[in-house]
Formats: sequence, C-alpha cells, structure tokens
Amino acid sequence: MIQLPYRVRRADGIARVICYSPRHDLTVAEMTPGEIVAIVATWQRETFDLAQRPEVNQVLIFENKGEVVGVSNPHPHGQIYATNITWKTFDTELVAQQRYAREQGRALMADIIAAEQRDGRRVLYEDEHSIAFVPYFARYAYEVYVMPKRSVTASL
Repeated sequence: MIQLPYRVRRADGIARVICYSPRHDLTVAEMTPGEIVAIVATWQRETFDLAQRPEVNQVLIFENKGEVVGVSNPHPHGQIYATNITWKTFDTELVAQQRYAREQGRALMADIIAAEQRDGRRVLYEDEHSIAFVPYFARYAYEVYVMPKRSVTASL
C-alpha cells in the first residue's frame, strides 16, 4: 500500500465577516482615516478575543479583492478565520523566522522593516508605532504588511 503524503484531521473554526461601511460603493481607499482606524480596531479586538480561545491556533484576517479570488459580495468587507489548525504557509514562515534569529541573532521582521525604511519606495505609512509597506517580496499587486515597530514575542 502506498502511503499518501497528506495529514488528515478534523479542521474546526470560526468564520466571521466584517462589513466596513454601510455604503456598497465605497472601498477602504476611499474611507476617512477615522473609518479606517475603526476597521483596524475591529481587527485588533477580534484577533485578541479569538486568540484567547483554547481551541484556536491561528487567526487570519483578510479581504477578498475582486472576482478573480472569489469575492461573492462587492460590498466592502473583510473576513476572519479562526481555526484549530495552522496553514503550512504560516508554519513555513515561522520556521524561517526562527532559523534567521538563530543564525543572525536578530528578528527577521525587524530587519525587513529596517530595509524597507532605508529604501523608502514601498512604505505607504509610518508613525512612531507602526509601519505599512508593500514588501519587496510581495506575491500580489495589492499585498501590504501592516506591522508594529516594537518586537512582540508570541508564546508558542
């Protein structure tokens, strides 16, 4: 019998939708800074609340952008998945960050932020607490990293 390279286990979770505005014709780019702050505050609250649940191992917040990625509702909205599993992409990135810290003695994301600050061309916003940039290694034309500028250690 051939052994398959797949892991099979039950995947449970919570799915939520965040409506950004009562206006169906509005995109986030057209919102006021105050409206965007309210969206980010919702992301923070939902991430914190969902991460407190013992059955949740990963919280992913995302926004479907257009028909090509399966958006079924043109209304400005985001989605949250909180699951008992972690996705391979995130596991791979975590291992890479751990290896980088071992080999370089520094945090990979701190070095990426410093490189983006030095270059400056992809920085969309920066203040004393956070930075938003299109990463050099972006996979999508609309990919943006929004990151804290202070190190945050996660317990794993």
